[in-house]
Amino acid sequence: MIKRIAAAILFGLSIALSSGCAPWVNDAIHLARDVKNTSDEYKQEKHEERVEELDQEYKEFLKSQGKPGTDDEEPEQSIVIMKDDIDADRLSR
Repeated sequence: MIKRIAAAILFGLSIALSSGCAPWVNDAIHLARDVKNTSDEYKQEKHEERVEELDQEYKEFLKSQGKPGTDDEEPEQSIVIMKDDIDADRLSR
């Protein structure tokens, strides 16, 4: 009989404690989910920014390589180096 009373009291205390702590535990769970969601959003934003940076760098690279479709191209010119006869005569003396 004493064991049944002790078990009932213990059961009653556990229900009372768990019902009192339930909102606090629930808040902690929601906080953990919010932190996780915020972290995921931050990673996604950083990823999108990096993709935009790489896209811009790629466009600049294409312009510097003279690919078709760029408006800033300059026509290529050949460089010709001619030997001056006067300098050649001085060196032969």
